[in-house]
Amino acid sequence: MLTRSIGTALVLTAAVMALSGGGCSSSGGGGPITQFTSWDDINPGETVVINGNVVHANYQTDLNTGVTNAGPTQSSAAEARLTYDNNSNLVRVDIDAGAASVDFDENQGDDIGLVFGNLIGGAISANGEEIGLWAEPDGLGFNYQTFGVWLTGYNTGAGVAAAGSFGARTPDANVPGAGAGVLTYNGAASGFAVDAAGIPFLVISSSEVVVDFGDGTFTFETTGSLKDNLVDAFEFAFVGDPDFNLAGAGNIVGSSLEGNVATAGYDLAGDVDAWLYGVDASEVGGLFDLVGVVDGRYVGSFGAVD
Repeated sequence: MLTRSIGTALVLTAAVMALSGGGCSSSGGGGPITQFTSWDDINPGETVVINGNVVHANYQTDLNTGVTNAGPTQSSAAEARLTYDNNSNLVRVDIDAGAASVDFDENQGDDIGLVFGNLIGGAISANGEEIGLWAEPDGLGFNYQTFGVWLTGYNTGAGVAAAGSFGARTPDANVPGAGAGVLTYNGAASGFAVDAAGIPFLVISSSEVVVDFGDGTFTFETTGSLKDNLVDAFEFAFVGDPDFNLAGAGNIVGSSLEGNVATAGYDLAGDVDAWLYGVDASEVGGLFDLVGVVDGRYVGSFGAVD
């Protein structure tokens, strides 16, 4: 089993996906502040600003039983800033997202680092109450985007669960036309779910987005979903749960993808919103937000590359 640790710190991790090469500071480390264009273009000592969107919900947890109640979700534009030191190490992650804002800063005693090879990055605040996870761009072949999830108020009984998608969006004029036919993008997804009984889970999956530029439609699905019960705060025990697999479809509007999505089980349904990333629409990433017919909620983010 994977332990929940970065160094000696307690941290929520995943097995092969999550938050993304994301976020950083409002002030930076003294170096230049630049607008993100691609991961290839980042230089040592820079603070890089990445625009994006988040979906988040307040939650309350009974610390004795682990039973969790999630409130209504909110969606908004956001800004992530990454600060790198002169050795190209990520030293601050600051996501400005209103009520879902979070700031990890190694100069303040927070931990930032790789959690699982070059696939997953993670961060945890010095007091253990803010936790973030992201899919490392190198591991998933991304050059233009980031996606991930984070929690505030961890182990305090109340906080915010959030997911974000950030990157350099494809200009509408560069979106492929009908002649491009059908493109298939593959990647990963992660999210936080609360089932009808109030049990909270971290869910990770593979993702696939098929875009038909000819008729302006797309399909979205996740497969191979694994869940980890977040009531156990000390080790990961991911188990397969195909009921958390997602299937959805929708339309292309400029460089945006808008559609509906539902889980294979649990009677959860809602929206999927995504964006084409990169100068040539070589990547796609986005957010999903589902609510149960009776109860429960599932929010997350994903990214994929052609």
